[in-house]
Amino acid sequence: MAEIGRPSTYTVEIADEICERIAVGESVRQICLLENMPDDATFYRWLLKYDEFRDKYARAKEAQADRFNEELIEIADDSRNDWIERENKRTGETYIALNEEALGRAKLRVETRKWLMGKHKPKKYGDAVNLKHSDPDGGPVKFETRSAEELAREILFDVAKPQKKD
Repeated sequence: MAEIGRPSTYTVEIADEICERIAVGESVRQICLLENMPDDATFYRWLLKYDEFRDKYARAKEAQADRFNEELIEIADDSRNDWIERENKRTGETYIALNEEALGRAKLRVETRKWLMGKHKPKKYGDAVNLKHSDPDGGPVKFETRSAEELAREILFDVAKPQKKD
């Protein structure tokens, strides 16, 4: 029996097309608006129900992150709209001015892609966090153990270790 309207029955072919579109940069929202694709509720149900689709989707998002990485260079190097001709309202003369709107949009496009890259492929594109535990001289951290009784005595009676005098 042929389906009428949007597909709601999962097929490998539809899943593959969705993932191919995601890998080249389309969003799930854009894809689900197409007539020959399932609506977004069906898409998310399929993700929950079909392990193979969930795995393909995860790989497609990683590929999309790599694509965004390539786009960053293109966006940063594209200077076509950086300058715009404007008219001085008082004199009527034209002049060339920096197109701050276009530059702002380019910055937003770069930052959005960088953020998404870090979320979808964090090991490669995420912010590196390096936690290093060492003493002030760069050596290993030394731990001192004391009994609860010693700690209590120190706190209650202010019997601290003798301070070195300079």
